[in-house]
Amino acid sequence: MALGLSFNTPDLVEFAGLLGFDFIFFDGEHGGVTAETCRELQRAADVVGVETIVRVPHNDGPVIGQYLDVGVWNLIVPHVRSASDAESAVRAASFAPRGGRVAGSGTRAARFGLTQTPVEYFERANAQVVVLPMIEDIEALDALDEIARVDGIRAAFVGAQDLSLSMGKPGRTSDPDVRAAADRAIRGLRAAGLVVGAPAGDGDEARRVIDLGAQLIVSSLSDQLVTVESGAPRSPVSVWS
Repeated sequence: MALGLSFNTPDLVEFAGLLGFDFIFFDGEHGGVTAETCRELQRAADVVGVETIVRVPHNDGPVIGQYLDVGVWNLIVPHVRSASDAESAVRAASFAPRGGRVAGSGTRAARFGLTQTPVEYFERANAQVVVLPMIEDIEALDALDEIARVDGIRAAFVGAQDLSLSMGKPGRTSDPDVRAAADRAIRGLRAAGLVVGAPAGDGDEARRVIDLGAQLIVSSLSDQLVTVESGAPRSPVSVWS
């Protein structure tokens, strides 16, 4: 179970971590979490040992690199509509030879260069960074298999709100057509072997998407917060490693 913050304060991150949430969701697309804000939120998460996952503002190499440099390891990349989009995200998040992420061996993510060599850090980062393409456009539904086959993609996240927009039914996430499309995405991604994340506003919706195959459930602080036993490992990194 993940908590999506409504207020970007380090104390709230520590509080949520101590309550036992599996991971904390930071939102750089809609929640105002810049890379610099993320640095302090991530530091708070590290203090209490809770995992984090961050939605970056858009699929852009320098932007993705900035979030990774402050210590984030798990990224949701919005509006991935094709295998090409997914490949771009993986390249942006990976050092050579897999990708084109620029070198930064003295960053916070690299422990300021104090405890490991650049070679060790670059290898560790390439092994541990997780990129989750966000499936939230109707065009992406016909490209699920191709997206899932992209080297470096182990997980994905389904977004029903933007999916409703792309279907001409803004905000109507309970509409039968929108729900069917979101469900198709969850099932298709799981069938392709990916770990799948999805939002849930209450316990009933959480159980419903878990039954479809979702393993990473995100609930906003402003939603009704419930604990759902999904049977998945507690650490999101252990889920998709």
